[in-house]
Amino acid sequence: MGGIFRDRENSIVNTVVLDIVVDQISTIRAVRNPYKLDHLGPVADAWTILREANQARRSSDRSTGPTG
Repeated sequence: MGGIFRDRENSIVNTVVLDIVVDQISTIRAVRNPYKLDHLGPVADAWTILREANQARRSSDRSTGPTG
């Protein structure tokens, strides 16, 4: 069983494969290397995704204010 994770522009971020034996996950394999994903289609820029996520988190933290 496996999956391809994509960004909002439908570019590939990474892939994951699960080996399942007797209804339990026995192995998890993930590929994030853009050179190994290139044959599947357009590959996302992981640094851009990370930067956008951090910016969204910072603006969310500012809008909620201090907690406690």
